[in-house]
Amino acid sequence: MFTKIAESNALKIVLFITTFAFVGTGFVALVVYKLSGQISGVAEVNGAEITQQEFIYEVSQIEAQYQNQGIDISPMRKIIYAQVLDNLINRELLYQFAKEEGIEATKEEVKRLILDIPAFKKDGRFDKQLFSGFLQSMNISPQLFEEILKKQLSVQHVLDILKAGFYITEDEIDIFLKKRLSSIDAKVITIEPTVKITEDNLKAYYEKNKDKFAQKQGKKIKIFKIAVNEPNAQSKAQKLFSSLKTGKVPSDIKPVFDDVILEGKKYNFPEKVLKAVKNLSNNSKIEFIKTKDSYYLVYYEGEKSIPLSYEKAKSQIENLVKEEKLKTTLKKVKEKLEKEKNLNLKILREKYKAKITEIKNKKYAQLQFEYGLSPQDVDEIVKLGKGLSKPYIAQDKILIFDILKVIPPAKDEYAKAKKQLKPLLENQKFNDITSMLINKLKSEADIKINNRVLQ
Repeated sequence: MFTKIAESNALKIVLFITTFAFVGTGFVALVVYKLSGQISGVAEVNGAEITQQEFIYEVSQIEAQYQNQGIDISPMRKIIYAQVLDNLINRELLYQFAKEEGIEATKEEVKRLILDIPAFKKDGRFDKQLFSGFLQSMNISPQLFEEILKKQLSVQHVLDILKAGFYITEDEIDIFLKKRLSSIDAKVITIEPTVKITEDNLKAYYEKNKDKFAQKQGKKIKIFKIAVNEPNAQSKAQKLFSSLKTGKVPSDIKPVFDDVILEGKKYNFPEKVLKAVKNLSNNSKIEFIKTKDSYYLVYYEGEKSIPLSYEKAKSQIENLVKEEKLKTTLKKVKEKLEKEKNLNLKILREKYKAKITEIKNKKYAQLQFEYGLSPQDVDEIVKLGKGLSKPYIAQDKILIFDILKVIPPAKDEYAKAKKQLKPLLENQKFNDITSMLINKLKSEADIKINNRVLQ
């Protein structure tokens, strides 16, 4: 079997096409890796190093593709680095898995693959000069190139075994096609609970969540001023400076300014003082300034947001509070409905003030978009057939469907769609299974990345 894998057409063009085939395991997954500056390669996977040379080779493959299409890669270089790094980690995980399962590619398979790559052939035969020229152009050693191909072949062995071990059931195809091709006649029951909000609710929310309504951010500053002509002015200023330097703000000396300084706003202080404010941070919290008339001590207390006033934020607060209350109310009503015995249209109309409308010949697929249902909700409605569905929360309302009639697709339409969609469904399922395996291997692995790679 593996000999045929090595001779596959897909792998013969591996030099020219790099495919990120591991759906769902991309850039986001990088956040779970341990960042380290203590490793020599770009990453380590269970102690196995992914070298700089391997990384550069893969990056150059991607960049060459974009450049051949006339695409400027400068703005997306970091994204390319992140994708390549994650792809290499995925490949290393699957390669290690292949070794554990005893399906690692052999040297003979790698040799046969190299001999069979069209780019290295002249007049139908392998040409050493073409091979050497390629390696030189890519600045890669024969050993590393063979190692990369060995990993790719080993990973392909894993993927082929995965593909051989699953299939799409007729039930899966049937649900998928019914969801897209069948239509229904039904009654749509809509329950829209009302929520009451008081002024006290709004004010309490504002006080608790002032940070959500930040208008501007600035530096919280204390400015102390001591006139030069005061008795012992210099001594007082120096004593105050020493106290502030240790983080002690004296209570007996009142600052002339104790507020947030905002960028762009004008303040009635000497230019030297305002310049000092700009330089202050957590690393440098205090500045001592002397002008012709006064000593100024400027003390930085941290960054602080200035919230909108309650009145200015009121409409925004109202929307947020209403949204929170409605979410809670919908959940309670849904739970109450699910506990109802012998639920019927009369109870829904009288007890829950439901509105009932009729739909005719509506495709299942349209329900998702027209009523804000999730794909899982639609799957459940498809499986239900006729009858009263369970309640679904859809945006700001609860929906129940009383399905009166299911109109299946015509036989020829169904057969044609099945023939076209089966390969797509199989491919999606294969990608999902592959992603699950990679995510499982990641969760069990010790993965470190060199934090300089993504800078």
